[in-house]
Amino acid sequence: MGKQDIATEFGKKGTVTDLSLYDRKESDVIKTWVTPSGFPDKIQPLLQAINLAEYVIFHVDK
Repeated sequence: MGKQDIATEFGKKGTVTDLSLYDRKESDVIKTWVTPSGFPDKIQPLLQAINLAEYVIFHVDK
């Protein structure tokens, strides 16, 4: 919810629309991180990102 550029530390940026996808391969495991790039202008990307997630990490900087 704060600065979304922190996601670049998790992996390489992939697809971008209302959601941004970041991928990283560690050993035989591929991890995908989703950030709501359309948020806070629209609430829907945040809800979509939460819905896709197995785990949710809220990064609040204020």
